[in-house]
Amino acid sequence: MSKTEIIVGHVGVDSGTILITDPCYIKEDYDYEQVVEPTLQNLWSHTLNGLGFITTSGYGDGYYPVYATVREDKDWGARVESVTIRFMEGV
Repeated sequence: MSKTEIIVGHVGVDSGTILITDPCYIKEDYDYEQVVEPTLQNLWSHTLNGLGFITTSGYGDGYYPVYATVREDKDWGARVESVTIRFMEGV
């Protein structure tokens, strides 16, 4: 099955970290105490009681490209196989 990597957008970072979660887990009354900040010794962590993932963003704040690897499935058609945020391109 064929795969293609395409740029699908960019993500802005102003905290030096990025959170990956399902949007339904973010609420107006979100308890920020649940966020376990990554450190130099621990570059990533689970958060939101295991429903999210937080990591540092390479060199910190910035505007980073987001790529999707799209795979053609014989039964379902084009599907996103993975998403990559490149915090450090060309380094």
